[in-house]
Amino acid sequence: MDLERVQEFVAIAQCRSIKKAAETLQIVPATLNTRFHAFESSLGITLFTKEHNRLVLTAEGSCFYKDALKILEEYQQLKQDLSYFETSVFHSLRIAITGHGLPFHLGPFLDTLNAKNPQIQIELLDDSAYSIGDGLLSGQVDLYFAPAMNQPAPEGIARYAFAPSQQYVILPSRHRFSTRESISLKELDGERFVLYPKTKETCIRDFQLANLDASNIRYTVYDTPSSVIFHQLFVPIGKGLILSPAPMTDTLPNTVCILLADVPHPASSSLFYRKDNNKPYIMQFVEYFKKFIAEAQNHENRKTL
Repeated sequence: MDLERVQEFVAIAQCRSIKKAAETLQIVPATLNTRFHAFESSLGITLFTKEHNRLVLTAEGSCFYKDALKILEEYQQLKQDLSYFETSVFHSLRIAITGHGLPFHLGPFLDTLNAKNPQIQIELLDDSAYSIGDGLLSGQVDLYFAPAMNQPAPEGIARYAFAPSQQYVILPSRHRFSTRESISLKELDGERFVLYPKTKETCIRDFQLANLDASNIRYTVYDTPSSVIFHQLFVPIGKGLILSPAPMTDTLPNTVCILLADVPHPASSSLFYRKDNNKPYIMQFVEYFKKFIAEAQNHENRKTL
């Protein structure tokens, strides 16, 4: 939903006139009129009726007006929260990531952070050098993003799960299940699976082995010393399938990523950080990332409704 259109709707509702709202917003009335009717059509409801040359909110319009005010209030609060980064002094952030790329929502958040605070030095680390516990407790890592099963975090480490548990299987496009919307793990009986490479942090590999062992299916594994970047290449050449604890943002050619049902040990994309962190800006990052996620989830819920 375009926030600018929401702001224009609120102005029209308060002025009860497109012409007066256009004057308040300092735009041409005809432009506002065109935008508003396109916005109203996109919602599929009638927001105003005309009474005595004034626009009056319909019942649906009144309900949406309350939601619109809340949307704008939350948006302004988020802008205010993130504006902290304009004045905060950051020297650097060392962020470790387990998996094949940036977790969902992290990219847009870091983009916002960098736009507000371009002097910040962000160093992204993979999971080859540090585990969650060793990296954070030693101070070599400030924040750690990883998809982890529902088990206690290492002592002294806090966990914030920010994405729902949705597991997937990556398989060749020629596979017999490649056109399915979802697959039961039990249907993969007799398959061979490519394991996540052995790195310092083992949460993805643990997820794969725990679920394969608990599924009671017959399986073999293809274990390779290849890097995290290249191990996916074994799927399109027929070496096996990959169980993934998160959706793939960039699926390789000749592969498909399909939702995996009935996973015994689900995993959630999570942010890990040290509880007794002595760097205030680390905790501020955590606080504002949580607010960013909450606002993103609220937006997605509104789109669904």
